[in-house]
Amino acid sequence: MSAQRPPKRGEVYMHTPTGRRVVVLSDNRFNADPHTGRVLVAPLGRRPAPVSVPCGDQDPVGGFVHIAELGQASLGSLADSACMLSGHTLDRINRALVTLFDLPY
Repeated sequence: MSAQRPPKRGEVYMHTPTGRRVVVLSDNRFNADPHTGRVLVAPLGRRPAPVSVPCGDQDPVGGFVHIAELGQASLGSLADSACMLSGHTLDRINRALVTLFDLPY
């Protein structure tokens, strides 16, 4: 990953240790923090999972964001920023996170 710019929420990257595409879910304020060196990500898969959000027609990639599999990734493990998910898909991801963690909306 380029050291010049931190990843942004909604960007799709290749996670080099697993060889899977992941979507950055953490807020941009935290992504820019050089002290942690980590971001919150969820894998992008081809098939739906129990807690997943489908990419929409307006997204440059297809598949499903597997919210229940979210985890941390080091900045150095992210490569080849492919694209940015649409605002509509990010809104659906927000609602899924609220539901998964039983947060107030």
